Amino acid sequence: MNRSLSAATGASIDRRALMSELLNGTSFFGASGLVGFDSNGDRNVGVGYDVYNNVGEGHGMVLLGRWLTGNTWSSRFTASSSAGGSLSYVAMDGSSQAPELASDQVVRLGVLCEESHLGTSTRREECDHVLHAIDRLNDKSDGWFDDLLPGYTIVTAMSSVGCVEGRAQAGLLMLQESLPGFTAVIGPPCSNDVAAVAGAEWRESSGSRAVVISQTSTAPVLGDEAAYPNVARSLSNDEHMSHAIVEVFASLGWDRVAIVHDDSIWGTGAAASFQSKFAARSAPAH
Repeated sequence: MNRSLSAATGASIDRRALMSELLNGTSFFGASGLVGFDSNGDRNVGVGYDVYNNVGEGHGMVLLGRWLTGNTWSSRFTASSSAGGSLSYVAMDGSSQAPELASDQVVRLGVLCEESHLGTSTRREECDHVLHAIDRLNDKSDGWFDDLLPGYTIVTAMSSVGCVEGRAQAGLLMLQESLPGFTAVIGPPCSNDVAAVAGAEWRESSGSRAVVISQTSTAPVLGDEAAYPNVARSLSNDEHMSHAIVEVFASLGWDRVAIVHDDSIWGTGAAASFQSKFAARSAPAH
């Protein structure tokens, strides 16, 4: 608008002139990152699209892949193997050839979010945090960890699995269909869901070898590396936290504590851990 005003000869601004200025290299940092527009007025910087095909009754929407475009990532399309890989992508210009990746070295990363219903839950923000961080890591010129993974592009697939809703395994299988061979998966956040996708038996039956990186699960049982191999957690498990809480209660002189918990792996595990440590701390010395 500033450019249009300075170029205007009268008091009014012609809408075509305004659009021309908007498309003439306008870019800025907004709440969702860098924003810019192509010659059609479509955002083409810092944005990605999941591309679906409506294949008809009984089949629903099939994910074809992930379309990313803009100045920070070279234009590219990451195809999905949905429907046995028989579906092809057709770009706006009529071509079916997917653009080449920005680099020939790719890190495939799955994302399992807590969001229960896509587009309706406030937990959507959790998914967006992960995707925004990946976007910034892929941009090697923004001054944000530009030296991390040089020459690599992180490609993602995402699925929402809720929390203790029994959908984690189906969500991970969907990721395997959308992004075969991903190295690791961020999430799920809840302990029951981590147990479902990280258990040795299910890994063997599903063929999953990905490292499960859980941001909030703390159930003690998940510390069993034989039963739950390749699990990494960003929080200490409840064995450590229970010990700290017991010490606080002991310093306050509390000798009776009620425990209220749910029946999840996290709830029962945390309660049992605290109870055993509190009992040991309160037992008389012999």
